[in-house]
Amino acid sequence: MEFISLIMANVINPIEADAPNFIGQMIGWLHGLVGNFGVAVILFSVFLKLITLPLDIWQRVSAKKTSLVMTGLKDEMARIDEQFANDQRRANMEKQKLQKDSGMSTLSSCLPLIVTLGLFMFMFYGLRSYSTYSNLVVYNKLVTEYNQAFSFDYCDGEGDWLELYSADSEIITDTNAALKKGNLTEVLAALREVEADYPEFKAELETIIAESGTDLTVLRAGVNGFVSERKEYFNTKTAEANAYAQKTIGENFPELGENFLWINNVFQPDSWKPIFPDYETSGVDGLEEDMTASNAYTMSKKDGYEKIYSAITEYNPGYFGKGWNGLMILPIMSILLIFLSSWISQKMTAAKSGFTDEKTKQTSKMMMFIMPIMIAFFVFTYTASFAIYMVTNSLLSLLFTLVLNPYIEKRASVQVAEKAQKEMPSYSKYKRK
Repeated sequence: MEFISLIMANVINPIEADAPNFIGQMIGWLHGLVGNFGVAVILFSVFLKLITLPLDIWQRVSAKKTSLVMTGLKDEMARIDEQFANDQRRANMEKQKLQKDSGMSTLSSCLPLIVTLGLFMFMFYGLRSYSTYSNLVVYNKLVTEYNQAFSFDYCDGEGDWLELYSADSEIITDTNAALKKGNLTEVLAALREVEADYPEFKAELETIIAESGTDLTVLRAGVNGFVSERKEYFNTKTAEANAYAQKTIGENFPELGENFLWINNVFQPDSWKPIFPDYETSGVDGLEEDMTASNAYTMSKKDGYEKIYSAITEYNPGYFGKGWNGLMILPIMSILLIFLSSWISQKMTAAKSGFTDEKTKQTSKMMMFIMPIMIAFFVFTYTASFAIYMVTNSLLSLLFTLVLNPYIEKRASVQVAEKAQKEMPSYSKYKRK
């Protein structure tokens, strides 16, 4: 029993993986279809951008209409400021009324942020859910390989080592039992039975018996030495089998995991983060183990996970020999593209409309820096698949901005002109006296 427990203490149980959320399952289906997760994320990002394109065009047209209307109201706004120079509250109320009468909608200015944040969280949680699930699937495959390598594949040239050393454990148990006999005759008789059951150790036991003569104390000391040698040999082989199993899964990890371009593990960040999540960040702490093929002697969940993790990181040192999973290319690209897209949109709006409201300009400039900073936290610390999505989405947004801008300019101008002909409000009460 002692040796069975020693062996089982090196056996690792799989962990039951929770299924990804609905979005994760959709992306997972596409992943299974195309065979590469990075490509699946790109395709899903393009699909998502296309189905939201009508809403994007409507928002852009609405924003442009607002900009054109505000440009037309500059003189009236200036008159309000002049007329109510000593009453800022009244001036703001009059401006709001003027904007409302002109058909300006606060929804059109809030909608872009709502949609952007909604899609952001939609994709973030979906990709994180599927990445966590996929890392655990890889982990369970490695557990199976580790147990196979430790229990069956390791061989010292004589066959299945567990078979050999289960015999070792039995002879040690039987030999210890023989030593507990009351007198020399009974001890010798018990040892002869051991020799008959395990002929491979007969010569060694006969030597011990011969050297002890008729001294029971010397005999027991010699047999105890034999038992200690067998235990030490067994422990050495156990350590060798464990090292062999860890080397096996460490070297096989690249085949079982999934990379993308320069990223070693696409389910981990394209950054300084390790190639595989450690126990604290893996999300497995609250999950149950699959105890179907194990017993009470197996390794604890945390110890098992850390053994697999150490094997992966030891044989897959990552970039610069420091365990980096990626080179931070995608996170940097996503940040720069978001900044560039915002900058181009603002420049286009300002150049076409000539509108120079300082408060709006300051808000836009602030958002131009806040959004990249917020995105940076997520793309540097979470799954690289999210950075793939952000780069793809930002490239498409930039492309649509450049391609659709002439249409949006024309469409917005026509709608504003038509509205002006039908219901142009009069603001003569703000004329200078």
